[in-house]
Amino acid sequence: MIAVGALAAGTAVALAGLAVAGVTPRMPLPALHRRDLALALVCAAGGVLAASIHGVAPVGLVAAAIPWWRRGRKRAARLRLAEASIIPVLEAIAGASRAGLVLRDALSLGRERARGELAERIADALAREELGASLAEAVGAVRAGAASRIDAVLADLQLCASARLGSDRVAALFEDVLSALRFERELAGDLRARTSGQRLQVWLLAAVVPLLALYLAAMSPTLADELSTPLGRGVLIPAGALFEIAGVVLTRRVVSRAGA
Repeated sequence: MIAVGALAAGTAVALAGLAVAGVTPRMPLPALHRRDLALALVCAAGGVLAASIHGVAPVGLVAAAIPWWRRGRKRAARLRLAEASIIPVLEAIAGASRAGLVLRDALSLGRERARGELAERIADALAREELGASLAEAVGAVRAGAASRIDAVLADLQLCASARLGSDRVAALFEDVLSALRFERELAGDLRARTSGQRLQVWLLAAVVPLLALYLAAMSPTLADELSTPLGRGVLIPAGALFEIAGVVLTRRVVSRAGA
């Protein structure tokens, strides 16, 4: 158990460091934030303490993964905010282009209605253009690492800039894109309404398993004694919790993608 506790402690500290650094599959290393650093250190200390006292490795792993999960949720929220602003941005660009403004000025107006990651990338592209790069090169440079929906918008902007399309053709292009996006939004709303019952069922089914386990443990002293042993605390309960969490996450992902 001492070896297991030491392994959990080391893993907890390592995961906490990665979480503070903001390492995710789709996000590069950002600057450290004091709040994230404090949270990671507290969670790592809790994981080390729990692992060293009880010798339960999953406790340390879960505690150390909290900051990583927190950063993932923050990035997902920023991405949803950016994707929600795509239609207003394209409406501004199409309207400005229809009024006769060049693409650079239309993009500046669209920047005012952009949010989150989309606003940052448009601002970066405009800054690069002011420093002497062509608009097509500036937009192409900020596409790296963008989410699929945001990258599609930037790709259309890069195409318009590289082809030197006139204002009328730019407006026509983005009006067609807007029609497709509005239809997609209506379809997604209908799917979300149809899958709302399934999302509720996920939580109800997830609650059945732990409640049933508590009932059986209360009614069967043998099962309660087995769960209180090192095997139960270190293997059975953590394994059951991990499978439960994995099932909820995977099911909700399937349902959310069906309604996305």
